[in-house]
Amino acid sequence: SGNESADERKSSAERGGGSSGGEEGGVPRHVPEFVSLRHYENGKLVTDSRHQLDKLSSKTPSVRKQRKGRRVRVEQGEQIFKGHRSYDLMICLQTGLQHSITKHSRDSKSKLTDEDFLAKHDVKFPREGSPSTPPHPTGDFTWKDYSPAVFTKLRESWGLDAGETLRSICGGQGLREFGTPGKSSSVFYVSHDNRFIIKTVRKFEMKALIEMLPKYYLHCTSHDSTLLTKFFGVHRVTPMKGRKVRFVVMGNLFNTSLRIHNRFDL
Repeated sequence: SGNESADERKSSAERGGGSSGGEEGGVPRHVPEFVSLRHYENGKLVTDSRHQLDKLSSKTPSVRKQRKGRRVRVEQGEQIFKGHRSYDLMICLQTGLQHSITKHSRDSKSKLTDEDFLAKHDVKFPREGSPSTPPHPTGDFTWKDYSPAVFTKLRESWGLDAGETLRSICGGQGLREFGTPGKSSSVFYVSHDNRFIIKTVRKFEMKALIEMLPKYYLHCTSHDSTLLTKFFGVHRVTPMKGRKVRFVVMGNLFNTSLRIHNRFDL
């Protein structure tokens, strides 16, 4: 280590026969089963992870490798590409979100009314496009926004730029898909930069969120440092020949450089 003196290193080498992997008095030295990997930037601890020694390799997803002074993280999840089972759904999500965020950010209200919390907007997206919707490479679908004016005000209160959100979710790099990590039947989609999570929800879950939206909005706009999950939108996609998919867009709580010791599915 950098704190070890020259005399201590010399003494250690003499006891171990001059080899770090040698033996002391004919007894094999203890080999640790785990190692800690720590990364510092400007003297501050950025990541701290513990790994089993015999499984530690460059392919371990949680290991960050150094390349030209930058940290490279092997992302988890399944990348969605053309031909993937979820490709058409991803295109519907991205197309609908781009239309919704652009339209309602442009028409943002200065003051909300009670009707805004109950508002629903349906938009049809034909494959060939329309005067108000762009063409897209998947089949016709119907898009539904829930309380769009409210979520627009929430995004603004959190300082979330519309263009920044669209680049993250609707950029050319696509989304990654996770199976159900908890007991629910939800599927998770993560933006390429890990900032946003799109989670499928059941009808009763969506209704519960809409019902508590007035109190949620009041709390979040009154407490900037709230630890509640940040919801950025509630939507529904109905493909012409498919089932309805309801989902929420929210911030990724795990997109942090801090060490996470435990995770709970509550």
